[in-house]
Amino acid sequence: MFEQLARKLYEAYRTGTPMAPLRDSLPVGNIDPAYAVQQACVDLWVADGRRRVGYKVGATTEAVQAQLGLDQPLYGLLLTNFSV
Repeated sequence: MFEQLARKLYEAYRTGTPMAPLRDSLPVGNIDPAYAVQQACVDLWVADGRRRVGYKVGATTEAVQAQLGLDQPLYGLLLTNFSV
């Protein structure tokens, strides 16, 4: 399931084709599936030639987490662009 969602996102980005939000395909109340899709996307990008260059972190304050309904910060991997 996660690989299929990642492939849809990957292809939408590569072709410039809009797609429905992935949140509609993921269970509510658990962030783990979203991170699984993120990892599957990273695997596709790296296989396509991008390199890992760092991490990003968001929603680091309790106030922002409360506003977004989170109980932890969000994080993601930064990759090079194809033109680099």
